[in-house]
Amino acid sequence: MSVFLLTLAAVGSPPWLEDANFPRARQESALSTTMRLTNSKGGEGTAVRVGKIGDVVYYLTAEHVIDGCQTVDLDAYTPKSWPIPSANLRGARVIDRWAQVDLALIRLVEPEAGEIAKFPPKTATLAAKDTPVMSVGCGGGTRPTFAIDRGTRLRVHRPGSSEGFIKWQTGSIPVPGRSGGPLFDTNGYLVGICSGTDGKNGYYTHWDEIKPCLQKSVIAKLVE
Repeated sequence: MSVFLLTLAAVGSPPWLEDANFPRARQESALSTTMRLTNSKGGEGTAVRVGKIGDVVYYLTAEHVIDGCQTVDLDAYTPKSWPIPSANLRGARVIDRWAQVDLALIRLVEPEAGEIAKFPPKTATLAAKDTPVMSVGCGGGTRPTFAIDRGTRLRVHRPGSSEGFIKWQTGSIPVPGRSGGPLFDTNGYLVGICSGTDGKNGYYTHWDEIKPCLQKSVIAKLVE
């Protein structure tokens, strides 16, 4: 399995990928939901905008990216603003953490919030093996870029633990800075959050683990 990461081709033009499973409109949408994250210790990662209730906007990221911090800063992008942020959002609060599945929920008042990632509906059937997926992330703490891969649903056990957690396994290794970034399926649904690597494959927290966490959170009503 392989991944295609493109570098900046022209100033002001996102590195769009040529892939029939992920047309340009779907890439534009994914880019608009993806945020560069910096925690209050200076650590970097990625987040994704997943909900809005009134003027309060909610974002998901990987718990390890938070690194114990209470607040983070977020930079938003649009296809027209890239590679420059369209908004610099400061002092977002970490309101929920699920360390066991490497997931965290963030909130911030963002009255003019951009596009919001779509959760899979109840009727959605997520393929379990060798399914096309697209990740978006801020590798190296820079602007977000795309990667096309194949994902397989696995139950992964942490060393020394008998408890397993459901992850997407991909054939490529996410570079530092992409942790916390979204993984989308070919329907444009958010199906995973970048969690890390074992040095051979990439791993993303699976929607089957994300959904029950969010159903117990303040944005439960946004999850079908």
